[in-house]
Amino acid sequence: MSHITPSRVRYATATLVLAFMASTACTTSSVGDDVRDVVAETPTSATPNVSPPGGPQAERRVPSRHPELPARYARLLADGDLAPLDERGATAETEPLTVGHGQTVKSGGPGSLKDPSTTEVFDVGIFEQNIKDTLESETVGFAYAIGEAGQLSRQGGVGLARTSADGGPLAQSAAKDITVASVSKPITTVAALRVLADKGIDVDDPIGPWLPGTWEPGEGVAEVTFEQLMTHTSGLRQNYETATGEGGKVTAAYDNIRKAVEQDLGSTSYSYANMNFGIFRIMLPAMLLDTAVPGYDFSVPLADQWDELTAEMFNDHMTGLFASVGITGGCAPSDPDPTVLYRFPDDGASGWQTESYVAGCGGYGYYLSANDLAAFFSHLRYTDDLLSPALRDLMRDAKLGLRTVGGEHGTYYGHGGAWGISTGAMTSCVLSFPIHVDASLVINSSGGDYGSTCGVLANAFDDAWVPES
Repeated sequence: MSHITPSRVRYATATLVLAFMASTACTTSSVGDDVRDVVAETPTSATPNVSPPGGPQAERRVPSRHPELPARYARLLADGDLAPLDERGATAETEPLTVGHGQTVKSGGPGSLKDPSTTEVFDVGIFEQNIKDTLESETVGFAYAIGEAGQLSRQGGVGLARTSADGGPLAQSAAKDITVASVSKPITTVAALRVLADKGIDVDDPIGPWLPGTWEPGEGVAEVTFEQLMTHTSGLRQNYETATGEGGKVTAAYDNIRKAVEQDLGSTSYSYANMNFGIFRIMLPAMLLDTAVPGYDFSVPLADQWDELTAEMFNDHMTGLFASVGITGGCAPSDPDPTVLYRFPDDGASGWQTESYVAGCGGYGYYLSANDLAAFFSHLRYTDDLLSPALRDLMRDAKLGLRTVGGEHGTYYGHGGAWGISTGAMTSCVLSFPIHVDASLVINSSGGDYGSTCGVLANAFDDAWVPES
């Protein structure tokens, strides 16, 4: 893997207070579903407290010799009665939910039209109508956004975001936030690539230096690379399953990641897992604060609170990154009437209102609207606001945080997501097509007869070509 050319992020000031918000200084300009990780888990924090050199510490306080820590986080650490993270997150039932039939995902190089014939042209109106026709009678509600060459072309919401059972009816909208599930993975990849480039770190460098100092990595784990995380070839999921005897669980909580890290590395074959991206929630704050700064050794003196601290810092960093391209988003809902997830057909029962995912964010957990998703991926594709051209090409060609769908007109890049419990579920997808068309789709129910969400977009696109007039 070639060295990433460092792309220095502009800082609004040189103070450490804004170091972790570096991405907010960017300028603003125009704008395959996986069903194996659809059970949310209760995050835990069981890392033991480690006393600083020289004796035990009676209280959890920020030492006065660490004045660089931003005041918001200094107060967080000084509070001896922190609410456990799991009290701020939605705890799902421990039952799996299968959503859709799965979209065939194929490997492929950079997207290009298979048939450059001029006898057919793409019709965005037909593309939009195809999406509606497929879903209107098969969902409680859905929203979509379509961009052409970085400009919003079509957008809309159909059905309900909330039914009468949950204080509605409230219409679905392309401007309404929803948890986007695994579409979070390419977004976290963008954030990670920016920070790595700013620190002069290669994607094939080891992650060891950025793991919490209280963790004791098993043999081989410290040598796992960032690229392996971004391509699900790190072996962490296999490690977690070996350590716990559990499989098929969402493993993005701090303590679960620690368990995987402390197991000797086994197989590194491809194994899709939220853990591969949830670990960036823990490592990026260390990079942004820079452990070279005195007082920011992640091993002492407040080891049992790094879970809370890194989660809050990561959420703030991502909120700033979204804001840098004109988007309101983060790891917790901000909508006063958030979208509720339902079963289909609607049986009149209350649905599932998701809550904060600050404690597990990274591989899932961002709250964004269909318009926000289209805007983010348009900024990524058509501007340098999020990544340099070299990093953008690296992300696409190495499929870092990305999946591909083989369609009738080439290779379509993006990611799908699914999230739910027995009372309600959602699916999502973002795809970028070879002709500079990009689309997002979020559905706040499950059970309809339409296959996968990425399949809906791919098929709608393939069927939107008409003879040239």
